[in-house]
Amino acid sequence: MKYNQNNNSNNQMQIKSKLSMKQKLELIINQLLDIKKIVIALIGLIPMPYLDNFLSKLKPINDFNNIYNKTLIILHLDTIPIIKDLTGNIILTGIVYAIILITCFKNNSLQKKAEQCKELKITDNGKNNGNTIIPIKENYDRKNKIKTLLCFSNGVVKQDFENNNNLDKLSKKWNQYIIDVEDFKKDKLKIIYKNDKSKKINIWDNSLLEKDDFVIVLGKDDKENIKKFDFNMTPSMIISSASGGGKTTLFKNIMLQCYLKEAKIIIADFKGGLDFNKGWNKLNSENCKIITNVNTLWDYLIYDIPDIVKDRKYMLNKYECSDIKEFNKKVENKEITESKIDRIIIGIDEAAEIFTKTRDKEKEKVLEQVRGKLDEVAYLYRAVGIHLIVSTQVPSSQVLTESIRHNALMRICGRANKILSQIAIEKDIASTIKPEERGRFATSEDENYFFQGYIFDDKKILEEIINKEK
Repeated sequence: MKYNQNNNSNNQMQIKSKLSMKQKLELIINQLLDIKKIVIALIGLIPMPYLDNFLSKLKPINDFNNIYNKTLIILHLDTIPIIKDLTGNIILTGIVYAIILITCFKNNSLQKKAEQCKELKITDNGKNNGNTIIPIKENYDRKNKIKTLLCFSNGVVKQDFENNNNLDKLSKKWNQYIIDVEDFKKDKLKIIYKNDKSKKINIWDNSLLEKDDFVIVLGKDDKENIKKFDFNMTPSMIISSASGGGKTTLFKNIMLQCYLKEAKIIIADFKGGLDFNKGWNKLNSENCKIITNVNTLWDYLIYDIPDIVKDRKYMLNKYECSDIKEFNKKVENKEITESKIDRIIIGIDEAAEIFTKTRDKEKEKVLEQVRGKLDEVAYLYRAVGIHLIVSTQVPSSQVLTESIRHNALMRICGRANKILSQIAIEKDIASTIKPEERGRFATSEDENYFFQGYIFDDKKILEEIINKEK
């Protein structure tokens, strides 16, 4: 720990040495003009006269004063007014007050925030040895309970905070929801975050996994009750929200739970797999498949799924089971000597990539077939244990097919305007979710609409899973 602290200290010194003289001056002025610190410094002056009187009565101080006066006479300094009037108790009082000032004006909490940015490699080169932000001041909007940290960017840009799920990771480290990061002027950044700490931050841990057959934990409602979703009751789901609302984190958390429940998860991410490059591709390839192009998804839906469905229907009919849950229960109770049937969860991240029409005729022909097969998954394959989760910003009829919209009875919407909320969950309640409430969602259900999702470090959690699988 000592080594790390020294490293942090050295890194901060290197960062500060790169500030221009103008930036250093601005930093000092902002520190000195901080009203809260000025008030604390003035309050610190109140006990000074009492401290002076108290110290003057102490024998060691009187002895020091005698030695001090004799030294002034020997050095012929007793004629200089300022030096002559100094006494030991005045000097000690000044030292105490100097300590108060240093403590007051030293930005320990803000400095720690900057160090935590560096720990996450939010730097100008994406490495631990790069330069990170330098805090200038923190402003508080009491009405909206939002804090804004103004800092010198030092080469760091907004994109550095958005890469690798850094916003959620930093929220976890700060224990405060980071709403947004803004590039400000030429050399500054604004980090906007929720002032309220801890009570609305739900941190995922694999011990939270629900034991019931394919019941998924979504988060906590406003009464701190666990919000759940049962695939046996509702086979498909749509997740939507405005950008930055937390839908990708929720999507990933649900897919992770499905994997831990021994389902086969198929994740279609046509952004090059960027959101799933922190260990997802190292999971058991039999149970986790990351698809990054439409042709691979087409192959799976056209060739693999029909055979899987055919085999499963045969097994259900053979043992007179209405669905996969009943079949697996018979296997568990040893009523039949077969292996359990694993569920298959097909997750589409940013569905607009599939459902938006393209002018490329060849590609559009493939996409039409993919859409048709996803329709079948949504309304035909619940009994055989094949489910669909769709994540998209706007789940309108221009983006999703009516079949998927109709059969996805569980709809979830994060931060949105009234129009998007109506489209997503047929209520405008998601528009009441405030910008600072990252990870808060409303559902299409008739009661207990709202819940707060979990944030998690997927890299750390996936490493634990991978190590167990070895």
